[in-house]
Amino acid sequence: MKQTNTHDANHQAPNVEWVGAEASSGAVTILDVADARRDRIHFEVAAYLAENVPAGTVEGRLNQIGDDVSEIIADHLPLGNRLTLKGFDDNDHGLALIVDNIFDVREGRLPDTPVAGAPDEYSGVIRANDAVLAGLTHMMGQTITATGGENGGHAFRNVVPAIGQENQLSSQGSDVTFGWHSDQFGGPMSGASLGSLVPDYLNFAVLRNREKAATKLLFNEQVLAELPGWVSQSLEQPDFVLGVPVSNSYSVDTAERRNMRIIDDDCGYAFIRYDQQGMMKDELSPMSLKALGAFESVLSLQQPSVIINSRPGQFLAIKQRRMLHRRDAFKPRQPLMGARWLRRAYGVICEETRDA
Repeated sequence: MKQTNTHDANHQAPNVEWVGAEASSGAVTILDVADARRDRIHFEVAAYLAENVPAGTVEGRLNQIGDDVSEIIADHLPLGNRLTLKGFDDNDHGLALIVDNIFDVREGRLPDTPVAGAPDEYSGVIRANDAVLAGLTHMMGQTITATGGENGGHAFRNVVPAIGQENQLSSQGSDVTFGWHSDQFGGPMSGASLGSLVPDYLNFAVLRNREKAATKLLFNEQVLAELPGWVSQSLEQPDFVLGVPVSNSYSVDTAERRNMRIIDDDCGYAFIRYDQQGMMKDELSPMSLKALGAFESVLSLQQPSVIINSRPGQFLAIKQRRMLHRRDAFKPRQPLMGARWLRRAYGVICEETRDA
């Protein structure tokens, strides 16, 4: 069952399909924003950026922009929606949040999908959408972060079917299916000191998705309930090595990626630090290798807990420490200038904020 707030329910409900038996009430929260509210938000954000943020400086001022734009957004959302956003991290049952119709994705205003590369920083409607993305994450108590080994250190990554990377196991591939995984940082990141290498949130601004390429979520509880006790105990030991994601440039010898637990604790919840394509098995002990194999066998039998077919204009935030995710192969829309395009930002929750 999904939890839906319908203060501005003038749009078709997002396509959220429950599959796994462990899909629980309230796990996906859906908020809807009316066209008039969205347009007022973007008008004020554009004016704010024009007055306060010189061209080429958005990423250098993300914290301030996030704080300021969160206030602009709050001024135009119903009270219930504001409270849902601000309280989402404390909602133990909430695992994913969708805000429908919050970004400006009108085709006459969007630039071409950057399948052949993109500027370091956008102007116009993308700049405003990035500011709204920063504002939403700040309303949720997040800090946007980045790692120097991926995406040139930029906070916003274009998730697109990049030319020449069709067969790459990364967010810019398209011809291959991602296995179940939690996103990992390849090395040190800005914004917080988190040795786990696993960001708290994945945040997406959905700009185009006519291909209807779905995001599939698998809740950790669904997987852990199927594991034999000895497997869980083995995976809780700091005996594993995580390979660096394909999109990162760090060496696998980075110290932070060794002596890792696959199952770890996060504020009383077990989270899974795993990438089906990236586990380094050569150095594992026989027992660790056996446990990892048993875990992967269980994982291969799991159906998604929920499938989200995101629509343009949506904000999607997932608590990725509470789930694994994947994306199946898809055929990009032709011509590629109109192909699938998401803007992704990692979010972390400062321990001071989480404990407050």
